[in-house]
This record gives sequence, C-alpha cells and structure tokens, in this order.
Amino acid sequence: MGKPGDAYQLAFAVAYGMDYLLSWNQAHLANALTQVRLRELASERNWRCPLLVTPDTIPRAALGQALRRQD
Repeated sequence: MGKPGDAYQLAFAVAYGMDYLLSWNQAHLANALTQVRLRELASERNWRCPLLVTPDTIPRAALGQALRRQD
C-alpha cells in the first residue's frame, strides 16, 4: 500500500461495505495484485471487499454493466 491516505480510504470502503473504491493510484491501490490480496484478507475475515477501480475501469450503466455488486 502506498500512502496512509490509501489505507484509510480502503479501510472505510471495507468497513462500510462499499461496492467500489475509485482511485487513480494504480501503482499502489487500484491494481490486480492489491485486489487479489484484498480478496484473500476479506475472505479470511468474512468481510465484503470493494472492487478497486479507476475511472477507466468502473462499470457504466450506459454500457449495460451492472452498477450494484451481486454477492
């Protein structure tokens, strides 16, 4: 994880059961490795983890993508 602000944002997203965490920080936060590690931790602790997305990867209703996550 990069800066402490990233950790706070991620912690709030997990604590509040957010569907997505939007970030421009692809180096430390919104990348595949972090998403995999987050899923592992969430599974171990029975948490619902957000999808880490960038403005380019967030689902869009206009493209027919589901906006709400189905768990």
